[in-house]
Formats: sequence, C-alpha cells, structure tokens
Amino acid sequence: MSRLGSTKPASGTNTARGMLYISVTALVGSVLATLIKYLTLTMHPFNIMFYRALFSFLTFTPLFIRHGTKPLKSERKGLHATRGAIQVLQLAMGITGLKYVSIAKFTALRFTGPLFASILMVIFMGEKFRTRRAIALAIGFMGALVILRPGIIPIDITTLLPIGSAAAWAVISIIVKKLTRTDSSITITLFSTIFMIPIALLVALPYFTLPTWHEFFLLITVGALNSIGHICRAQAFKEADVSAVVPVEFTRLIWVTIFGFFLFGEIPEIWTWVGGIMIFSANVYIAIRERNLNKNSKTEIPPAIG
Repeated sequence: MSRLGSTKPASGTNTARGMLYISVTALVGSVLATLIKYLTLTMHPFNIMFYRALFSFLTFTPLFIRHGTKPLKSERKGLHATRGAIQVLQLAMGITGLKYVSIAKFTALRFTGPLFASILMVIFMGEKFRTRRAIALAIGFMGALVILRPGIIPIDITTLLPIGSAAAWAVISIIVKKLTRTDSSITITLFSTIFMIPIALLVALPYFTLPTWHEFFLLITVGALNSIGHICRAQAFKEADVSAVVPVEFTRLIWVTIFGFFLFGEIPEIWTWVGGIMIFSANVYIAIRERNLNKNSKTEIPPAIG
C-alpha cells in the first residue's frame, strides 16, 4: 500500500500540471452537481444519494481486480464508519439543497465548508487562531450573509441546507485529516462508499424506487465522475503547492453558472457573485497564509462534494 493511493507530496512541484488537475476537478464537480440537480427533477434526493454511493464504489472494481483486498487494509474502520455516517448526512442536505436552491447559489454557499473546517482545526487540532485568520473568517461568513440577505429575502430550511452540508463537510475534513496519517487516499475513499451504502439505503428505503434506464445511465455517470473528481483533486495537491491550485477552484462557480443558465434557465443574482467572491477569497487567503506559516507541514485538503 505504499504506492497505492499514496498521499505523500511529490519531491518536486509541477504547477502547470497541478492547475490542470484542479481545473478538471472543478469542471467534473460542476458537471456532477448539474447532473444531480437534473436527477432531482424525477428522483427523490435520498435515492440519488444511495445510488451515488453505490456506483462510486463500483467504479473501483478494476482496482479490486488488480490489487485484491489490499486497498481495504485499515486499522481505523471505526473512524471510517463515522465518516461514512456523517457523509450520508452531508449528502442528504447537499442533494436536497440542490433541488431547491439555484446551482450557482448552492455552489457559492458550499464554499463556506473550508471556513467551518478552519474553525474546527483550531478547536480539535490545536491550530493557532491568529488575528488575520479571524478577519478572513469574518469576511467569508459575511459573504454568506450577502448571498442569503436575511431580513431582505425570506429564508427557510431549504436555503440553509447548503450551509449545513458545508458544515458537515468540515467535520468530514477533520476526520479525513486524521485518517491520512495512516491510510491512503484510495483506502479512505473506498471505505467512505462502503459504509455509506447501507446507511444511505436505510435512509432511502421509504422513498425507494428503481431508476429508469435514462436515470440509470446518469447515475452511473454520477458515480464515475465522483471518483474521478476525488482522484484528480488529490493528484492536484500532490503535483503543486496549495497557493497555486486553490484559486483555480473558483472556476467551479463559472461552470455552474453556465450550466444552470442553459439547462435550468437560472440567472444568478449579483449578490451570489459578490458573496461567492468574498467567501472564496477568504478561503484562498487562509490556505496560502497557513501554508506559508508552516511550509514543512503537509496540507491535506479532502475532496468536496461534487
């Protein structure tokens, strides 16, 4: 397992390759979110969640054919199970949020995930809470308020689901950070889907339906894209420094805006862009500053929801 899915950084950096990988990640994630939103027009979000986990796992079949059960060796299965359970909650909120919120607004609000993770790093991982980080976090969460505009437009539970999903993602990121100390990225991804499948099935049972052939094809695509996105993201941070690749992820908002307009007739409000830029700028600043403060440390950035 030393080579398989290793999370060790490359001996050198290749910025161009790293930026290319993260660009692919952003595009794949945008297509993934668009397909999921399209599927919510005919399928219950909990059904989509179950099939997404199932088909994501099945895309790793060639890996088992080549390596057998080697990728499943881990002494931290309890932590993997906890991560799988929280990820079901995260996806339930995320996919349901996509059903009711415009895809651009959803994406912009999901950028708050790393902000929540930064706070949790201070609480649970002992990282220092510096003044500049506090200011950046304040700006980022102000960006969320700019998008939501409470008191100006009505806010209900469906509007808050993307933020709930982002907060759950932050908890997952802490768990993944702990897991990367002993397990490879491939092992972590595999166990995530393995534990998600039965939990997601139980949640989806009251609404369970078999997909049509059209939905079946789209769900297979969703599963494959999910795995591709995870792999490309991990490779991006292996190839290049975080300061080079993180800003490129903002292209995700551009892609979903294009897809949302042509497929769903959605036109994002200017406040979605203003707030999104505020949130993303805060993320970039925190990531680069923390990297510069401790250049010898590994920066583990787990995959986000597609």
